[in-house]
Amino acid sequence: MNAQLQPLLKPTRESIEALQAEVAKLPQIRLTTGHFLCDGMYIRILLIPKGAVIIGKVHRKEHFFMVLSGDITVARDGAKVHFKGTSCPLVSLPGVKRAGWAHEDTLVMTVHRAEGATIEDIEEEISYPDPDSKYLPGNILKPQMLPEAT
Repeated sequence: MNAQLQPLLKPTRESIEALQAEVAKLPQIRLTTGHFLCDGMYIRILLIPKGAVIIGKVHRKEHFFMVLSGDITVARDGAKVHFKGTSCPLVSLPGVKRAGWAHEDTLVMTVHRAEGATIEDIEEEISYPDPDSKYLPGNILKPQMLPEAT
């Protein structure tokens, strides 16, 4: 197992935050993300490349999470869940910090209630600010994180 993932053998909020700090030291990847808005609903579809470790923001509201394809392990305080193939929709509870690592290219989808008209407004509505995130709203890599910026 990768040394950075070792703290997640028994995941806690603190170990996930420590993992986020370690992953932040590594080169960051561009994430392919689709955004869909319709009548107070927001769907985000994310392609997580094989080998990628991602740390999610803490959400303010319940929302649905599902794996559309692939193979991924998701850790949150006190639990790890392995998804291979397609999953049924799961309810993600508010206030939870999650980490995931993709064992193969994985496509995930979240469904949120949101009234915002822009991705920036929606992200502010559905998740708490994360000053340590290397990504802008919409999963856009911050300019200083781009490989050509170093």
